[in-house]
Amino acid sequence: GARRGSQGSDGSDFLDAMGDYVREYNRLGRVALQGGDVRQAEEVLKQAMQLVEKDLSHNTSLLVLTLNNYGCLQKRLGRPQQSHAVLSRALSLLPAAPPEALQREGVDTADVLLNMSAALSALGRHGEALGTVERAARELAARVGGV
Repeated sequence: GARRGSQGSDGSDFLDAMGDYVREYNRLGRVALQGGDVRQAEEVLKQAMQLVEKDLSHNTSLLVLTLNNYGCLQKRLGRPQQSHAVLSRALSLLPAAPPEALQREGVDTADVLLNMSAALSALGRHGEALGTVERAARELAARVGGV
């Protein structure tokens, strides 16, 4: 139907805008991490975390994306314990996220598991890290197979 004014009565336009901000902060954070600019990554990913926690915690796939990137950042900052905690939260939320929404956000179980294995390895938990990599490999095989 036709939209009146600039905002839906349920505030959905506001939430759409917030979602776009969070996606952009995540994108900038990933670019900064890839470029080795950890300080810049921390700045934008902290903002992504604050926004998603405040206004978009119902958007599970966006929360998982943000937690995954934030967990990656924590590991790069030499905080494997925090990284593990953040990624554990992402993993626990994954089953609640619709697969097509995760696909749209560009994150999936394999991504989170691979980051988790790096955190476990940094914590000296190499057996668990290996098991996590194997789980990620199974996820990737299923993804490629279209299962």
